[in-house]
Amino acid sequence: MSMRPETFRSDELTSLLGMLNAQRDIIRDKTRGMTATQLTQKLPSSEMTLGGLLRHLTRVEYSWSVRVWAGLPPEEPWASAPWADDGDWDWRWSADEDPDALRRDWEAGCARTDEIIRAHPDLDAEAAIQPHVKYEGPDAWVTRRYVILHLIEEVARHAGHADLLAEAIDGRTGQ
Repeated sequence: MSMRPETFRSDELTSLLGMLNAQRDIIRDKTRGMTATQLTQKLPSSEMTLGGLLRHLTRVEYSWSVRVWAGLPPEEPWASAPWADDGDWDWRWSADEDPDALRRDWEAGCARTDEIIRAHPDLDAEAAIQPHVKYEGPDAWVTRRYVILHLIEEVARHAGHADLLAEAIDGRTGQ
C-alpha cells in the first residue's frame, strides 16, 4: 500500500483520514478502467463482484458518514432500496449499469464522507445515530472515532477482496 503523507506526523483526524484514503486508493487502483463485464465477473467460490463491492462501499460511506456520523435523514437510492426483499441489494450490480457512473457515485460518497468528517471533527463526540453494534449495554454508544475506524476497517477488508478479484479478472497485482 502506498502510504499518503498526511498519515505521518499529523493530528489524529488528519492521520485517520489519510489512512482511510490510502485504503480507498487500493480500491481505485483495482477497479480503474474495468469494463462493465469485468466488474460483474466472479470467482468460482463467491458471488462477490468488483461492481457490487463498489456499490456496497458507496453505501458504507453513506451509512456511516451521512446517517451515523451526521444524523442526516435517509436519501435515495438507499431510502427506497428493497432491503426487506434483498438485504444484499447493494452487492447486486449488473453489466447493464454504467461503470463510470458507479465509480463517480463511489467517489462522490468518499468526498462527502470526508466533508462531513471535517465539518464535525470532534472524534470524542458520540455519533449522531447509534448503529447496531454487537455489544449492547450501557456503554454501547459509539463515538465518531469508532465510526472512522470502522470505515477504515470496512474499506481495508474489501480492498483485500478487490485484490483477489482484480488479479483473477485481468492479472493486476500489487499496489
